[in-house]
Amino acid sequence: MVNVAEYQGANTNPEVIAPLDRLQSIMGTTDITEIISRLDTIIMMLGYILNKIPKDDSSQNQTQNLNTLYGNLKTLKRQIEMGDGL
Repeated sequence: MVNVAEYQGANTNPEVIAPLDRLQSIMGTTDITEIISRLDTIIMMLGYILNKIPKDDSSQNQTQNLNTLYGNLKTLKRQIEMGDGL
């Protein structure tokens, strides 16, 4: 017997219990090279956007959120490359 959804946040991030082959058929297989390539593209686009946002007070919140996302994506990419992600 398994106790599911017992942790805080389970309402928004539910646990999934299924045979691995079933999950893989739904989600597809993971090609790390493709994931890294797509992350590179997203990181490059975010960098471009960040350089185009005016550096005034009205965009400070937006810039801060994008900078956080940019940093998180770069960290995720490094983790995947080192085998610690996914």
